[in-house]
Amino acid sequence: MESFLDGMFWCNSPEFYRLSYEAGVGDFNESCSYSYREERDKEAPKVTIDGVALDGLVGLTQHSSKEKDRWLHSWFILNTPNSDEDCINAVKTINRMREEFGRYYAVLQVNNIQPLINRLVEASSVKVDAIPVDYSDDMLKWSFACKSSKYAYQEEFRFLVDYCSSNELEPKKIEVKEGFRDIVHSCIPLTIVDKATGEYLFKLTADVCSSSLMDN
Repeated sequence: MESFLDGMFWCNSPEFYRLSYEAGVGDFNESCSYSYREERDKEAPKVTIDGVALDGLVGLTQHSSKEKDRWLHSWFILNTPNSDEDCINAVKTINRMREEFGRYYAVLQVNNIQPLINRLVEASSVKVDAIPVDYSDDMLKWSFACKSSKYAYQEEFRFLVDYCSSNELEPKKIEVKEGFRDIVHSCIPLTIVDKATGEYLFKLTADVCSSSLMDN
């Protein structure tokens, strides 16, 4: 967290996630519709070219879109809950995210997304885009902009940086001298309080994510 706030913008390659088995982190089909890796999968796909079967296949990546792999830096979208149900669902989702990614978090408001991108481009001169991720059960739609529906709870917003090969494992690191402390906040409390009762309808800190609505 401190390194990031000081200006170290770290991006992992899609291959990093394809080879990961960590809950919530690993996605064998990250940024592609299908992937096979000899060191990961037990059975190789049957591939033929002009009727000739290919033997000794060690890796295969299939993309359904024209855009190929890019380095990724991901965030979780938290919209302001507007109802009791929204508060309860937000708490459940965030607690699952805390189990998979840790309890420390940074807050980047919408109006600071473009300033952050501007700093990255100025520091590196590489192409940087930012998009909310779509989710689908149709594998032909999967790409760096769309993931399997089983990851929909992550409400991911990702920064796409430059382009990389399908087997790239090295991260992409951009150092921004001025850092991000003026536009990104570390673990600031986020709360929604019932004015009539004083109860916390939603509360997020580094130590807890809870709601009085779930205690009843």
